[in-house]
Amino acid sequence: MAQEKKVCPICGVEVKASNYESHLSRVHKKTAAELDDYPQKEAGTKKAKVIALILILMLISSIFAYYLFFLKEPGDRDGDGIPDSWETAHGLSPTNPDDAHGDPDGDGLDNTGEYLADTDPFKADTDGDGMPDGWEVSYGLDPLGEYDGGRDYDADGLTNLEEYEMGGNPTQDVYAYIEVEGYGTIKIHLAPREAPETVRNFVKYAQDHFYDGLIFHRVIENFMIQGGGFYPDMTQKQPTYPPIVNEASKAELRNLRGTIAMARTSDPNSATSQFYINQVDNPGLDWDKAQDGYGYCVFGHVVEGMDIVDAIASVETGEQNGYSDVPLEPVVMTSVTVEWTG
Repeated sequence: MAQEKKVCPICGVEVKASNYESHLSRVHKKTAAELDDYPQKEAGTKKAKVIALILILMLISSIFAYYLFFLKEPGDRDGDGIPDSWETAHGLSPTNPDDAHGDPDGDGLDNTGEYLADTDPFKADTDGDGMPDGWEVSYGLDPLGEYDGGRDYDADGLTNLEEYEMGGNPTQDVYAYIEVEGYGTIKIHLAPREAPETVRNFVKYAQDHFYDGLIFHRVIENFMIQGGGFYPDMTQKQPTYPPIVNEASKAELRNLRGTIAMARTSDPNSATSQFYINQVDNPGLDWDKAQDGYGYCVFGHVVEGMDIVDAIASVETGEQNGYSDVPLEPVVMTSVTVEWTG
């Protein structure tokens, strides 16, 4: 007669009924009484696992939501940091992540920068003040401020628009570099704050390369050296801009050694391209001491190269083409350039 068997609820093994309790004790260290609620305990364990899984999924969802709403722009399908709505409104693709680094209007500001500044990515000058958005942003100006062009950010006498048009920097000073053949470079710190119109005029001539190849045609030792109007053969180069107003009394800069000033005729407001550099102090040329009551407008001073000025002032001179005090060996300006530096 077959013996009765029981199935172990823990491991599922069939054992003889007579060996059931010894199996529980020997294999599972349990008694039959301890297993009376085993199915209930197992069900409780499964429930706990389900709850744990739900909590884990909730945590993952929270992390994703944080990323979505705090680390990414809302509605940013391509993850480029620019909201889809802004891209669509401005003609960009909300599904192209490369848009962020594009610059369709060529103003120096990529689309991310345009979004941050709220400027038009297809309009180089959103506010219409004459200055590209990228240029304004790079120097701390407002690309949406339509009156920025007429303002003077660094109070140097040049408007922001003028500094842009001159290729300058509205936060730095402007210097001129006169390269003299066989002598070296004379570096001059210009003074637009005191003599803005005079500096504008000089910078225009320099940027037009008007002075390149001209000479210092009038040289008087212990006085000054003058140039900017004649070729080496002493033929005159005609000015390309109208004469400027004499700013000597406005600037109140004195004709001291190393200063640069505008040359002119007897007409106080006749200065065009010609300038001179004082080798010595010349108070008789100042606005408050000149015989004509106007004087000669100083618009900068030499910061490097006064030894070159002294060397030029000492050259042998004579008369040529009806002009006196002309160097016998031409002193040629190979170039005159301007730069904005800190």
